[in-house]
Amino acid sequence: MDGIVFVTVLGAALMHASWNALVKAGGDRFAFMLVLTLAECAMGLALVFFFPMIEAAALPWLLLSGVLHVGYMLFLTEAYAHGDLAQVYPLARGTAPLIVALVSALVLRETLGATKLAAVACIGVGVVAL
Repeated sequence: MDGIVFVTVLGAALMHASWNALVKAGGDRFAFMLVLTLAECAMGLALVFFFPMIEAAALPWLLLSGVLHVGYMLFLTEAYAHGDLAQVYPLARGTAPLIVALVSALVLRETLGATKLAAVACIGVGVVAL
């Protein structure tokens, strides 16, 4: 892996873990999450003018993705109110690939090869081991 890619990925992981720690440590978790989300939206809207418009067929999927992400954020905020960061964060991050793999296989009829199944199994074992 190229050095700049490694540093970028490591930086992104650090920022992601940091905002989760801030949500956990914050007083009003919902307000913090709302401000964070509004800041993300503002940054995204600033960038929208530099990229081509997505196709109309993708808009329902974009809307569904947004709705699911709002649900995820609400559940995450509530989980941090009741659980420890060391338990909630890995579960929240580790279950997403498992859910995507299950939905892909069961709903979308995607074929998961041996390598993908092994990766999903490793993630599952890691989450359960916590």
